[in-house]
Amino acid sequence: MNKIAVGIVGVFLAVSVFGQNPFVQEDARTFTPPLSPRTVGYRISAKLDTDSHIIAGKEQIYFLNTSNKSIQSMQVHLYLNAFASNQTPMAREIAPLRNMLKVPVNRKTIGYCRILHLTVNFSSVLHTLEVDNTVATFALPYPLKPGESTLIEIEFETRLPRLVIRSGYAGTFHMIAQWFPKLGVLGQDGNWDCPQYGGNGEFFSDFGVYDVAFNVPEGFYVVATGVKQQETTANHRNMFHFYAEDVHDFVAAVWDQFKFRKKTVGNCELTVAYAPGHEAVSLREMDALEGTFNWYNTHIGSYPYSAYTVIDTPFCAIGASGMEYPMVSTGFALKLFPKWFRIPEETVVHEFGHSYFQGMLASNEFTEAWLDEGINTYMTALIMEDLYGKCNFNALPRFCASSLDRMMNSDYSALRYQKPNQPANTYADRHAYAQASYNKVCLLLKTLENIIGKEEMTSIMKDYFSQFRFEHPTGTDFLEIFNSHTNNRFANLMDTMINSNSFPDAAVLRVTRNANPSFKGFVPERVAYMETPDPTNTVRFSIVLVKEDLPLPVPYRLTFSDGSEVNGELGILDSSKTVTVDKPANVRLVEARIDPERKILIDLNRSNNRYSTEGNASRRMGSTALFLAIMELSFYVF
Repeated sequence: MNKIAVGIVGVFLAVSVFGQNPFVQEDARTFTPPLSPRTVGYRISAKLDTDSHIIAGKEQIYFLNTSNKSIQSMQVHLYLNAFASNQTPMAREIAPLRNMLKVPVNRKTIGYCRILHLTVNFSSVLHTLEVDNTVATFALPYPLKPGESTLIEIEFETRLPRLVIRSGYAGTFHMIAQWFPKLGVLGQDGNWDCPQYGGNGEFFSDFGVYDVAFNVPEGFYVVATGVKQQETTANHRNMFHFYAEDVHDFVAAVWDQFKFRKKTVGNCELTVAYAPGHEAVSLREMDALEGTFNWYNTHIGSYPYSAYTVIDTPFCAIGASGMEYPMVSTGFALKLFPKWFRIPEETVVHEFGHSYFQGMLASNEFTEAWLDEGINTYMTALIMEDLYGKCNFNALPRFCASSLDRMMNSDYSALRYQKPNQPANTYADRHAYAQASYNKVCLLLKTLENIIGKEEMTSIMKDYFSQFRFEHPTGTDFLEIFNSHTNNRFANLMDTMINSNSFPDAAVLRVTRNANPSFKGFVPERVAYMETPDPTNTVRFSIVLVKEDLPLPVPYRLTFSDGSEVNGELGILDSSKTVTVDKPANVRLVEARIDPERKILIDLNRSNNRYSTEGNASRRMGSTALFLAIMELSFYVF
């Protein structure tokens, strides 16, 4: 190592030892003090060839060892190697989607990320590099002790795949996500958390500082994480410079057809970058963004960044839609969507919600996907109702439906074999992953809201966010917050629903109607034998109610043709209960219903909740349920 290199490393290490991330730009400093530990920093320069879809990149990475162990190697993600062939785990998972989009696997559609040069503190370690699909490991020239930092420099080449899911190109549109060599997360035990990249589950990274320069052909515009510092043009190329503090990822979208709608709310500039012809739907997206932004700032906590952008992807890039990143998300909007069909709004609400529930928390989306997807799906349903009322998903009168209704009409039989708290790559398929991580947890939280109230549930979410923002919380952290708020009343239910395959079921099992029998026998009180005449004018109804894996009281209601009702409940510990009611012979049981107010949403089969002598409507799929079932299927495709 020459003297200049030694001096640079010395300055670099001295700065980092005193707690200053060396990639912080003094003239663009955003947060003082920092919001996060800033254990990493990335300075990246990238040049995109929009014809070959290749990014030529150079990056410097700052890393601080915050573990309790000295480390001798490091691991980085090379995410886009997931698209390098038709034999990767990702390729097998997304094959149905690829076939539906008619995107073949060939030399023009594959993607990859290659490390061309690699140094640690100016010492080449490229010869130690070992690549296993989407994970690369390399040795350090010397052990990195706890509290010490290092500088990694990488030259890389990334080829964007034809867009099928999340990242890639479609026409001239380029969604540049998971595109650069990125460090895994070092645990306190000195082991790296750097899993293979697949279709189920998403990401887990440390907070840091990103200083990124993008070079694109003239006429193309870059929308990205962070705040744009500079835009210049030279030699028929446009240069964009972005800077962001206290975020854990950086993405960009590059296109030559973007239109923009902007609005400043408080200290934040909200932007919808939309496709031509989407003027009307972009207004809806902006309204949803502003409403959601204000809701979170009022009820959960302040959004600290000065910008947020919704990228309204063109139809050809639909595989990139509905994704969340720091300060950026992708929408799902077609200009043919009528105003009463609020998929564009729901997508904006959901993806902005991820700014809080994962974005500023950075929980592990691979090992505990439920912790952001389940919570955020619940929050989406809550906010959609607050913003748009009961018919918030579909406002067409005959098809009135809410965001929550979509989940209540799903088939949850797969959850007998899958649970929320398991690694994303262990689910049977994407449907099972979505049902367990999104829907099951959402319905659990909505059920508990129905018991303890929306105000208390919102307070729980606020406390969870405020206590653990920028700290990598785990499911245990969330459950401790929840149980402390509710005095452990639901601890058993939460544990069962999150950590087991259990999915409760409550049902009206059996209804019988018999004439009351006469009595013939010895009566001890009277010390005599007695007979009563047959009570031909009365009948006895026996209703058997059951519940399984549901440690909650469940109400029931019996309605008779004389207008009378019998109300009661199965207790917390009851698995079954037989209710008997005597009535005149001319009285009919009109309906027996368990959970008549539909507050217990964690119910495997709601069609068995009702018995009726006037036709069991819950056993028939009406037009609304059919519509929602079709929409549910479409969400699992994407």
